[in-house]
Amino acid sequence: MSTIERTIVEIPISGLSGVEGRFSRETKINMDQIPKKYCDLTMRTKDLCYGKTQAIGVYQSIKIKDLLEDRVLLENGSILYGNFPPVLLKDSVELVALISTLKNSQELCEAEDNMMGRYFIDSWCSSIIESADTWLQNKIKDHVKKEGLYTTSAWFPGQHNFPLENQQVLFDILRPEDLDIKLSESFMMHPVKSVSGILGLTHSQDNRKLIPCNYCDLKENCPSRDRSKDCNQF
Repeated sequence: MSTIERTIVEIPISGLSGVEGRFSRETKINMDQIPKKYCDLTMRTKDLCYGKTQAIGVYQSIKIKDLLEDRVLLENGSILYGNFPPVLLKDSVELVALISTLKNSQELCEAEDNMMGRYFIDSWCSSIIESADTWLQNKIKDHVKKEGLYTTSAWFPGQHNFPLENQQVLFDILRPEDLDIKLSESFMMHPVKSVSGILGLTHSQDNRKLIPCNYCDLKENCPSRDRSKDCNQF
């Protein structure tokens, strides 16, 4: 029996940390010194996104059957392909699949007449869902701590040596369609502001810092990366 049954949670947007930092990185707006010409628009779109969107997460663990060089075999018969998942999960006994989504973000953008307002709404919603994903990972960490287990870093389909096609496997495990999360033929999720990923459950703490930015081919010249921080530290 797996440690975590399929679990659905509502993610409290008002309690998320790091949203303003992510928004500042995206828009280059200092939230402590917002330019006067953008002040009203920044705060209006923030209030709109916080008040009109809903963040939901779903997660479940599956026991790992075997790790091969280029794939992970799960006890339920599922197979995750790619050279990096076996590295991520090398000491793990179970895999956790997770998806978080932000509802109503696209509708807010489409209803906004101001072009800059649409940009700000999109940036706020991106910042919220990234922070929601971090919240969900911490929720899982707390969930398994009671069982004496630890979590690894998370990895996401489409990142280094983890093909996007693995989205289908995560959908087969989590069945998020009943949360109105859908997968296209090209393995893109809708709502667009959705994040899927995997992490491992281990019996001892995993001290490796497996950060996607460090494996990215564009890491040396990434226009959005603060050179003093890793991307997931915002």
